[in-house]
Amino acid sequence: MARVRLVRALVEHAGLSLDAVRRVVDTLDAPPPTRHELLGAAATLAPPTAAADGGGSGRDLVDRLGWRVHADGPQVAALGRAVEARRSAGVPVDEPRLRRYAAAMREVARVDLDLVDGATSPAEAVRTVVVGTTLVDPLLLVLRRLAQEAESADRG
Repeated sequence: MARVRLVRALVEHAGLSLDAVRRVVDTLDAPPPTRHELLGAAATLAPPTAAADGGGSGRDLVDRLGWRVHADGPQVAALGRAVEARRSAGVPVDEPRLRRYAAAMREVARVDLDLVDGATSPAEAVRTVVVGTTLVDPLLLVLRRLAQEAESADRG
């Protein structure tokens, strides 16, 4: 029953294709041997947050942040595209603001990984990462917008 609920949530709420769901289930059935490999495998099951071609500027940004990530991964390319989209729209993100955003996201990552560290099996860890990646992202977006509203009200 838990597997059916997971599949349904991934299809209905996260928008994953049946092929992507099949890869999730396969990873749950045969998880990678180390925690880090497991996290990498699970993270690649979720679609990147933006178009994933190019990526040179994304690599530069993560290098400046000092983050140890896969330099050619889809999220690095997506970061470059997202920053370029802002720049093209005439609202570039400056380095200090990018660092503040990155610090906030690093804290979110700590919360996520604390949940993964508490998993009692590799399969539970994969489930935590996949569900977190695909279903917590909308939650974070809503919390961000609510926080903006609350901060605006507090500033008067």
